[in-house]
Parts: sequence; C-alpha cells; structure tokens
Amino acid sequence: MQNLRFYLRPLQELSINGKLNNDMLICSLCQKGMKKVAWSRHKKGSSGAGGTWALRAQIHKRTQRPNLHTYRGIKLCTKCLRMVKAASDKGRDLLAEQFSPAA
Repeated sequence: MQNLRFYLRPLQELSINGKLNNDMLICSLCQKGMKKVAWSRHKKGSSGAGGTWALRAQIHKRTQRPNLHTYRGIKLCTKCLRMVKAASDKGRDLLAEQFSPAA
C-alpha cells in the first residue's frame, strides 16, 4: 500500500478538490490538453451468433493526457519539444520567438 501512495502522489499534487487542474496539463506552445475519449474492452464471445448483444463490450469515457515535459521552465508536449530542440540545433530559438513580449 505504501508503494501505491508513492505513485499516486504526483497526480494528487496536480489536483484541486480531487480533480485534475486542466491548466497544468496544457502544452504552452500548441495548447494540446486533456480530452475525453470513448474506450471499450473486447469481451470473449461478443462476435458469435445468438445472444451476442448481452456480451457486448461496454463503452465508457476515459481521459487522455498529453505527454508533457518541462524544458527551460515551460511545459511542452513531445512533438513541440522535438521541434524546439531541432530548431535550436540549427541556431534558431523558437521559445524566445514565441514567448517574447510583443514590441
């Protein structure tokens, strides 16, 4: 039980009143965030003849969270992180261009 608390702790720190804070789970560059998707599990016997409707897999909603990383203090999804690092290898700083104050 002690190990379970260790793994759940990061999600509890992101939560307010037991719910995940959506603002913390958004990519700063492309605004990718959490989304709800339909999910079902295949049940055995659900493709046979006669009475298969009772064996159908129940569909329920689940939450998909983006794969975020902190890079220079900014949260980026994996796709944006690869793009920023590739641009920095070529001598261009995308983060400075994106987050600099407009003049």
